[in-house]
Amino acid sequence: MKQEYLIFENNVIQKFCMDYKYKKIKNRFFSKNNDIKLEEKHIMFWPFVNLKPFKYIKPEAYNKLSSFLADNIELSIDSILEHRSDMTKAILTYHNMHIILNNEENISELTSETINNFDTVYNFEYLKNTEHVYGRLINIITTILGKINEKDYKSQTNISSKLNILRKYDFEILTECCNPVIRNAISHGAVYYETNTIIFIDSHGREEISPNEYIMIIDDLLDTCASILLAFIVFILDTDKILLSSDIPDGIIFIYLSSLLGYEHFKFENILPNSLGENKKQIAFFIKTDSNSRKLHQFESIKLAYFLNTRFNHNYSRIVININSGKSIIPAMFIDLNKLKLAMQNKSLRDIGKSIDASLLWYDENKIQQMMWFYKNYYHYNKEKIKNDFLNTFYNARSINYYGDKYYIKKIEDRSSERAGRIFIHAVINTNDLFNNIENIIDMILHIIKTHKKQRKLKICKGLSDKTKYTKPIYIWGSLYKQDNRARNIRLNKNKICDFEWVRNTKKYNPILLKEINEIRGIRIKFEPV
Repeated sequence: MKQEYLIFENNVIQKFCMDYKYKKIKNRFFSKNNDIKLEEKHIMFWPFVNLKPFKYIKPEAYNKLSSFLADNIELSIDSILEHRSDMTKAILTYHNMHIILNNEENISELTSETINNFDTVYNFEYLKNTEHVYGRLINIITTILGKINEKDYKSQTNISSKLNILRKYDFEILTECCNPVIRNAISHGAVYYETNTIIFIDSHGREEISPNEYIMIIDDLLDTCASILLAFIVFILDTDKILLSSDIPDGIIFIYLSSLLGYEHFKFENILPNSLGENKKQIAFFIKTDSNSRKLHQFESIKLAYFLNTRFNHNYSRIVININSGKSIIPAMFIDLNKLKLAMQNKSLRDIGKSIDASLLWYDENKIQQMMWFYKNYYHYNKEKIKNDFLNTFYNARSINYYGDKYYIKKIEDRSSERAGRIFIHAVINTNDLFNNIENIIDMILHIIKTHKKQRKLKICKGLSDKTKYTKPIYIWGSLYKQDNRARNIRLNKNKICDFEWVRNTKKYNPILLKEINEIRGIRIKFEPV
């Protein structure tokens, strides 16, 4: 019998999403060996390619923890499964970061606005990530250390004790990001602000640091958390034993499925496992979409349940998919996973509707079967149209447009004047050896400028009135760097390759930024001294 339900795996959108993501994952993690064949499970690298703050990694911390886990495979597996709740909470907290991640400016002096940001955002995020991400992740590491050395470190609940354990066993690189005085001062001590100094006071000490140093401490905390998470995920992929376990952390399921099935118009936000009683469990997924299509919601919901059943040896009886499309009431679909397994064994779309054991709002159980046949025939006869529509949407999305094969755009700023549209671009080279080839750099800058001078429309003031008009840029300038660091660290480490600028009409508009430059193929470029 024809396996009709494979429409979930073979539909056009799923295929193009996967191809695009695999390409970016290869560029990020396998640039030295592009011939490597990626397996589906490697899709778990996607957050570390595409999402802040996942993509910022401390190589030293990652390498240290990866070697440690590889040397203690069985104890590491047992500890991860033992602390599966801690890992899930850490992953979900980190995934739903609300810190101002795009603010990469240096802050030398405090103002009323920046003090308010520190009080309401930065302090809260530092405390939250210290307690709920970093603290929970190092619980797993200290448990492994305790098993190796036949000691019980589970009773060590405060951060300071855990840091001392890590330092004792030569994990200093994982402790540099955490300052107990700052944590205690924010939680139950005192924080004071002076012109260019922040003072943290608790019962054990006092710390005085500049605002920019404090933000870099937060950066270091986030980078360390990302490094620990990546090390755990690489270990899980290499051993495969945890992925096959019925006790797999729900956070790993979330990363796997959100990376596999999520795209610009269907974003995974959270999961919530709970009990149904009588030894039955359910898992709820929270999705955000900008589409109000009922058929799309139904199709994606059933697809999510299908992939949960086919990819994991879970022990859930029911899945609930809550879809937030901007309406005042969020609809939900309830799918009986045991009935869905039986439908999959029958290999027919006709039986999938039977797995819907409850429905809310516009989800009509009787129409599920009609909807499934609609999708089957729609994909069969309209593949080219779907392909073109998908590519136009996917590659023009803001979060996707920033990534290229050889570079990506870290920041774009609209710096238009009252009369002219202007753009500042901060670009970073993906590969480490590209900056040695000047011709490649020129081609890359030309591509950046060509893309943005055609597509980017700027809103500028028309004279001194309140009226506005939209215009294409007449002036584009920017900086190119040779590695992916945060902007603050890039400026401090002096990793800039060159500045560049382009003016639409060199006779009418004078150069703004660069003096003593080389003009190559219509672009003014000033290379940094080697």
